[in-house]
Amino acid sequence: MPEPAAFSQQALLAFEEVLPVIHAALVSFYRLMEEEAEAFEETLAIWFERMARRSASQTTPPSELRAQLLYVACKYARAFQIARYKGIEPADERFTMALAQMPDEVAHELLRRI
Repeated sequence: MPEPAAFSQQALLAFEEVLPVIHAALVSFYRLMEEEAEAFEETLAIWFERMARRSASQTTPPSELRAQLLYVACKYARAFQIARYKGIEPADERFTMALAQMPDEVAHELLRRI
């Protein structure tokens, strides 16, 4: 069983490794504004730190940590944009199709690219 400090370091490294991918997905795929993406990344970091502390006694591989982070980011971004455009159709059909994709599908594709 890893020491809590070792797990925290492992979790931090996983977060830092996947953050550029998350940022790119938020801005490019889900079309959040830079400020929105940065604010969400800060919130995600707080959530992930708390989750990592609660899970410190468990052995969680870095690949699973990255997958969790990507899934949560995609789920949030999709829900945010769907709520934003509720009742109106985005003008760009590709964006509409992007929002139609389930967050786990997007996260899986992003993980495959890492």
